[in-house]
Amino acid sequence: MLQYKDLPDIETPWSTVGYLTYKRTYARKFEELSEEESDESLLDAEAPTEEFEDTVLRVVNACQDQFGCGFTYEEQVRLAGYMLSLKGSVAGRYLWQAGTKTVHRFGLASMQNCAFVTVDSPIRPFTWAMDMLALGSGVGYNIQKENVDKLPKVRDWFTAPTRVDDAGADFIVPDSREGWVRLLGKTLKAAFLSHSEDKGSFTFSTQMVRSKGAPIKGFGGTASGPEDLVWGIEAVSGILANRKGRKIKPIDALDIMNIIGYVIVAGNVRRSAQIAIGDPDDVEYLLAKRWDMGQIPKWRSMSNNSVACSNIDDLHPYFWDGYDGRGEPYGLINLELSRECGRLGETWYSDPDVNGYNPCAEQSLTDYETCCLSEVFLPNIESEEELKDLVTLLYRVNKHSLMLPSHHPETSDIVHKNLRMGIGMTGILQADETQVGWLDAVYLHLREFDQEYSLEHGLPESIKLTTVKPSGTLSLLPA
Repeated sequence: MLQYKDLPDIETPWSTVGYLTYKRTYARKFEELSEEESDESLLDAEAPTEEFEDTVLRVVNACQDQFGCGFTYEEQVRLAGYMLSLKGSVAGRYLWQAGTKTVHRFGLASMQNCAFVTVDSPIRPFTWAMDMLALGSGVGYNIQKENVDKLPKVRDWFTAPTRVDDAGADFIVPDSREGWVRLLGKTLKAAFLSHSEDKGSFTFSTQMVRSKGAPIKGFGGTASGPEDLVWGIEAVSGILANRKGRKIKPIDALDIMNIIGYVIVAGNVRRSAQIAIGDPDDVEYLLAKRWDMGQIPKWRSMSNNSVACSNIDDLHPYFWDGYDGRGEPYGLINLELSRECGRLGETWYSDPDVNGYNPCAEQSLTDYETCCLSEVFLPNIESEEELKDLVTLLYRVNKHSLMLPSHHPETSDIVHKNLRMGIGMTGILQADETQVGWLDAVYLHLREFDQEYSLEHGLPESIKLTTVKPSGTLSLLPA
């Protein structure tokens, strides 16, 4: 295990807002990392937080202890040096979670940036999405009509579950992420799968859910209290009750997902990034974010919306309204091309099972698949050889963390098959011509390294290694 004395003596070249951004976003309270206290124990709001050296040491040691990267001592020191000098970094998810008990509990799902699911069954896509959002992953979902039509009709006898908040409730919601997801699942089951003798309803109690603002140990952040959850269940139930005796429509699936996102992000540090993928001629969907028309539910702000389209002639005229300043513009996703060509310029390999993308649309994904990222700060790299060394170290972090199990078996299966990762660059415009000129050779090096490393360790080759992504908070760290 790497010690503080092993860390290179490097002064981190923060940007003007870099250190503040790090302390706000990635520095954990030391109390959160204590093994002696339970995940439910409350934290001191004024408890001290990590400095960057603490975070780097925690991450590098997690690469060995949790991910099984098998780094030599020299490789650990080099990775720590690259991170301290802001030449590269693991994903922000890793800066926050690596080395914590959350990784032991949830494995790869707690580390992922990107996730995707197709809404083609009545319960699992929604509960899986809620769980992944609560763990901090962005979630994309396909709600094209051909998929949503596979859901059964909403039962004629469905009524919204009733909150009673006493020990006699049919379901007492546990004070946990899993408890919230189970309540959603029970609501969906009552709507889609209940029998008439069940009366399509149940009672629930939130008496175990901690109050709003209470600090959360383990994952971090503060509790949003039960009221947002109760509101969300009522709102989802309202959408479902409106379709009794009929199938839900893509716009209903969008609303349910958006409500889920609203519940997750309310009052907490968890983001709730979503992208919805619908049909290019679905008028209700295309008008979902026409704020200028009024009477648009506030929860629809929770997703970026795109259409799956390989021919712009198929686009409804409403699609262009967002580009004309009315409502919000929708994105275009070419699923046919995504399946035929895994990466432009490399037509020799395909990605045939792709059904959608993550919220920033940098990674094509199939159902229940996730993807992890990492980042290179190109202007701070001093040589082509240094860049090659850095990307192979980041590759190994991603590769081995992707081999962790997930508490979702279907996610384990697809992630372990594809081992999809996204090593990206930030600072391209600030880099000089020489630095940019290294990229082609370094990419080819990484492809060859993946082939050799995968063969040596008995792992599948990664279906994707790099990405072009809209970097967020990480890009604020370096000068």
